[in-house]
Amino acid sequence: MTVSFPDVVEPDPDRRAAAAARRVTLPAVDALLGRLAGATDWLTACQEREAPVPLKRVRMVVIAGDHGNGTAALSDSNPLAGSAARTRSLLDSIADGSAPIALLAEVNEVGIRIAEVATGSEEPQDHDPSVEPHRVRFGHPVGADADALSHEEYERAAAVGSALADAEVDAGADLLIPALAGSGHEVPVTLLAAAITGMEPVDAVGFAAEVDPAAWSELVAAVRDGLFRARRDGGDTTSLLRIGGGADLTALTTFCAQAAVRRTPVILDGVAALVAGVLANRFAPGANEYFVAAQESTSRLGRRLQELLGLTSVTALEVTAENGAAAVQAVGLLNNGLRLLG
Repeated sequence: MTVSFPDVVEPDPDRRAAAAARRVTLPAVDALLGRLAGATDWLTACQEREAPVPLKRVRMVVIAGDHGNGTAALSDSNPLAGSAARTRSLLDSIADGSAPIALLAEVNEVGIRIAEVATGSEEPQDHDPSVEPHRVRFGHPVGADADALSHEEYERAAAVGSALADAEVDAGADLLIPALAGSGHEVPVTLLAAAITGMEPVDAVGFAAEVDPAAWSELVAAVRDGLFRARRDGGDTTSLLRIGGGADLTALTTFCAQAAVRRTPVILDGVAALVAGVLANRFAPGANEYFVAAQESTSRLGRRLQELLGLTSVTALEVTAENGAAAVQAVGLLNNGLRLLG
């Protein structure tokens, strides 16, 4: 299946220029904005208005999946591997509002939707598909000989991401924050980022003093092997996502693409979201015009992805958690600017 999207109608550059011109006629306000100035001009164009209005319905969509069941490329001793049990605990805490990201979202008036597309490790005997409309599968295998998704699962995941974006826009969302949750994402996210940027697996993985050398070597090998298989199958966006990405990253990508098709601005936060943004822009050229980076990336890989998308950053918070926290905090800052300019 070739994922296709309608043409993206980019935000009107004349309207953006007019917003900038109007802003400089308000020097007392302009002096307060700093780097928010460009972001407010962008949002004004996305809103198709002469003067902006504050964001009223910002939604963070958490797309969740686990990686590592089946033939594992990462050993149980690898601290990067994570676990489906921790995913379950995290999602429950987000749902009940006790997770730090949920508390932060509440403070900044950001609503949260959780879509479990590939969590867990195996299907329970009493599973009822009707109560999980977004589920594509239970977990993902990781290994040199295991595709992340079948062709049918890939099609389903792509449809889920687009449907999630449509549902949020239809419900009145005026800004979206895509986020990834789950365990074992290091291999698929790094694999996709390396393929996109052309970086070698060693460079894409990077070095961290706190990571065990053996675990680091295993991670690099898993990224290398996954890249080889995806490229052998053609190396196009579909192959990368189906073989090396998985249901969650496929849905994250089509979510971003469909949001742009629906002319809805998106804040990208973290390497996974930036990867989805780059791939979304391949599916729907011009989609990047509806994207902005939550912050200046704290990693070399993230900075390279931002460059590929041509994105400016709303903040320089140096938040290291890549769970949407920087984007949620950026919403509050953006609304301050929009209120001053409205």
